[in-house]
Amino acid sequence: MIAPLNKLNAAMQALATNHTNIDIPFLQREDEVGEVARSIKVFKQNSQELLGLQKSMEDKITLQTQSLRE
Repeated sequence: MIAPLNKLNAAMQALATNHTNIDIPFLQREDEVGEVARSIKVFKQNSQELLGLQKSMEDKITLQTQSLRE
């Protein structure tokens, strides 16, 4: 039971530092470990979406800043 939790913990730590290009292990399990893995997958998806929105906002700010300088 400890090995799966260690792997899921490593996945959460990666997500916490904005490393979203990771595989979430144990998604197919039908026990509590699988439930935790699927919850982590939601965190991953939300993190990817937020990072995309942040990048989009940064790009818009850059364009607006450039246009103000012209």
